[in-house]
Amino acid sequence: MNPFGHETTGHRQGKETIMKRSTMWAGLFCGLAAAAMQTAEAADAVNAQYRPQLFKQFGDHVNTPDGLAQDRHGNIYMAAPNFVDASYPGAIMKMDKKTGKWSVFVTGLIHPETGRGAPMGMEFAEDGHLYYCDNQYFNDKNYKSRVMRVVIDKRGEPLRIEPVVDISVPGGPRGKVTASAGSLKESKSPALRPHG
Repeated sequence: MNPFGHETTGHRQGKETIMKRSTMWAGLFCGLAAAAMQTAEAADAVNAQYRPQLFKQFGDHVNTPDGLAQDRHGNIYMAAPNFVDASYPGAIMKMDKKTGKWSVFVTGLIHPETGRGAPMGMEFAEDGHLYYCDNQYFNDKNYKSRVMRVVIDKRGEPLRIEPVVDISVPGGPRGKVTASAGSLKESKSPALRPHG
């Protein structure tokens, strides 16, 4: 500014340069913000493809789903010890491969001393029968868990449930059952005892 309060040419050019730079930075910022929004929208669209979705809601009668197994026909079986709400008995559910419908495969998996069944890890053996861990840890602090066998007929229907091995291990049986009844009976471990 000159002594009379008027802008000089140099001062005016300086202000114009500042205005141009401000406009440039504002434009750049808006451009970056718009690009970021488009990128975020594109990422949301991609992520929506891979977002986990609820596979099946069973209701209260299956309040603690656990182990899964598949038979030689492609049917899926799921153990439900139902620890969350003990008013529902432990059960093994079956999903029919052809229809996709779930149903109760076996229930009434009662331990004679605890009055509860708690099926967890499961596996089908080569003989076509289903073996599962009956984890009694939450029902009996003496760790009276078992490996059980569901004897299945040629049509895929359960005939009976029978104990194969009694287990006394703090924390109950862990992991997946290796379904080979012979190896279970031959075990030298004091924690694994053939039933009977």
